[in-house]
Amino acid sequence: MKRNAVYWNPKRDSSGGIVNIERLSKAIRLKTIFRNDCTDYELQPFLDFHALLENSYPLIRQTLEKKVINTYSLLYKWPGKNPKLDPIAFLAHFDVVPVEPGTQQQWRYDPFSGAIADGFVWGRGALDMKGPLMAMMEAVETLLSQGVRPERTIYLALGHDEESGGFNGAKKIAFFLKNRGIRFLYTLDEGMAVLDQKLSPIKQPIAVIGIAEKGYLTLKLSVKDKGGHPSVAPFKTAIGTLCRAVRRLERKPMPAAFVKPSYSFFEHISLYLPLWAKTVLKNSSIFNWLILFMLGRYEKTNAMIRTIGVPTMIQSGVRENILPCSATALINYRILPGDSIKKVVRHVTKAIDNDVKIEICDGIICEPSPVSDKQSKGYLSLAKAIGRVFPDTAISAGLVLGTTDSRYYSDISRNNYRFAPFVFGPQDRLRIHGTNERVPIKGYVRAIEFYMQVIKKAP
Repeated sequence: MKRNAVYWNPKRDSSGGIVNIERLSKAIRLKTIFRNDCTDYELQPFLDFHALLENSYPLIRQTLEKKVINTYSLLYKWPGKNPKLDPIAFLAHFDVVPVEPGTQQQWRYDPFSGAIADGFVWGRGALDMKGPLMAMMEAVETLLSQGVRPERTIYLALGHDEESGGFNGAKKIAFFLKNRGIRFLYTLDEGMAVLDQKLSPIKQPIAVIGIAEKGYLTLKLSVKDKGGHPSVAPFKTAIGTLCRAVRRLERKPMPAAFVKPSYSFFEHISLYLPLWAKTVLKNSSIFNWLILFMLGRYEKTNAMIRTIGVPTMIQSGVRENILPCSATALINYRILPGDSIKKVVRHVTKAIDNDVKIEICDGIICEPSPVSDKQSKGYLSLAKAIGRVFPDTAISAGLVLGTTDSRYYSDISRNNYRFAPFVFGPQDRLRIHGTNERVPIKGYVRAIEFYMQVIKKAP
C-alpha cells in the first residue's frame, strides 16, 4: 500500500505547524459499526476507540473532565474562564454504517484500512463523521498545547449510535446534561458543508449552515386479502390495492411551503442570480406561487419546500402461483418545518383507500426541529470562522434534509447549528455512506483550523 507521510507541516498552519494524520487513520481502522443486535465482541471497537482518544490526546486527558455515558458514548467538559456564561457544545458521532456487501472490490483501498495515500485519508467514516470528530480533538489538543483557555466552557459530546437513531448515545447525553440544568448558547453538529464551484448554485463556493432539520417518520401500509389460486382472478388483490395506494401518494404529495430555512438560502443566493430572479425572490409574498412551482420542478429543490414521502420497502407473496393474503409497504417521510407527524398521517389517510391500514413504525420518529436564529452570536461567530478559514466563500443559512443528533438538544440549547468544515464536490456527497469515502489531508488540516477559530473567537 502506498502511504504518504503521516505528519502534515504546511508553511502556514495555525494548527501549530504539525498535524498527526495517523491518528485519524487509526480511528478509521476501528470497525465501530453500530447495530441494535450487536454482541459484546462487535462492540469492542467502540471501547478501543475510547482508548485511542485516551492515548492520542494526553493534554485532553489531563485537562478536560470526561464522562462515559451509557457505556459507549463520551462527554468531555473543558471549563472556561467565565462559568457564568452559557457553554457551547460540539457534537459528533463515531459509529459508521456498514460497507454494502458486494462493493468491497470497488474501493480503491480497503474501507477499514485508513489508508493515507494520494493526498487523502481513505475509509468508512472519513467524512461521516470520524474526520470532523478527530479534527475537533486535534483542535482542542493544539489549543491546550498553546496555553489557550476558552472564555466559555466547551463540551464535546460524542455519540456512538447516530446511524441507528442516537437513542442510546446522543439522547442519553442530552438527558444527562438536562438533568444537571445545563443550557447551551449553541451546539454545532454535522449536516451541511462548503459546496465547491461545481456543486454550488452560484458562481463561487458557498458554505451552508443548517439552521433546522426535517422531521422523520416511517409509515407502514398494509392490506389483507383472502388469498387463493391465481387462476380465478379476483377484481381486487392485496398487491393491487397496495400499489394503488402507493401510486396515489406519489401523485398527491403534501403541499409545498417556502419555510424560513429554505427562504434564507434562496434569499442569499439571489444576490448572484439574474435580475428577474432577484426580483421574484425579493417579492416572495407576491410571487410565492411562482417560486414554489419553479422549485418543485427539480428533485433537489423540491425536497427543500415540502414534506417528502418515498416508498422504500415492499413485501408480499411467497410463490408465483399463490395469491398473497397480505401486502405491506414502508413509506419514509422527511417532514418539513411547519408540518408535523399528525399532518402526515392525516394526509396519507385522506389520500388512500379505507382498505389500507396505516401504522407508525417503531424506530426514528421525530418532529421537524425548531428553526435557529441566523442573527445570533453563535451563528455570526461560526460565519466569521468560516470566512477566515474559507476565504472567497459565500455563507448562507439552510435546511438540513436529513436528521442529526442535534434534534436531542433542542430543549437545552438556544440554537442548534449544523455544519462540517469540509469542501464537497459533486462526487464527494456520493461517498458518504457510499464507496471510496475519503477526506483530503489539506481539507482535514483546514477543518482543524476551523474548530480552533471557533473556540478561540467564541462570543
